[in-house]
Amino acid sequence: MRSYSLLCIVTLIFLAFGNGSSVAKVSCPERPLGALSYPWLIEEVMEGDRYAEIYLDVTKSGEPLACRIGKTNIRSESNKFSVCLAFMSTGGWREGVSQSTPDSGRTTIKREYVAYGGKHQKAEREARKLYFQQHPEVSPKCFPDGY
Repeated sequence: MRSYSLLCIVTLIFLAFGNGSSVAKVSCPERPLGALSYPWLIEEVMEGDRYAEIYLDVTKSGEPLACRIGKTNIRSESNKFSVCLAFMSTGGWREGVSQSTPDSGRTTIKREYVAYGGKHQKAEREARKLYFQQHPEVSPKCFPDGY
């Protein structure tokens, strides 16, 4: 009889508290899949950042043909080459290719490249900390480390 009572008590505790799902869940704001917009994001270029305007020539199907660097503060030619190579080898810019591509089948897409300097990284860390202080209902667990 004693083991039966103990089983009843354990069962009642489990039913009362469930498997942890009745505990308050982490509140995460809605974000589109793959979105890199965060409430504390500082979009402007800051002192110490490296930046470049990237011009990609692509076919109507989105295949890269050429890359050019516009306005930039990147001095090293090898770093400029690496930035262009990175843009050409990833497909993140393909959404810029529209069906209105000229009959030649070639169009140019402009993108921006920014590599944060120390001042920018520090400013975003401080803005992130302030955001969570001002929004206690949102958990830092909703955002990957480093963002």
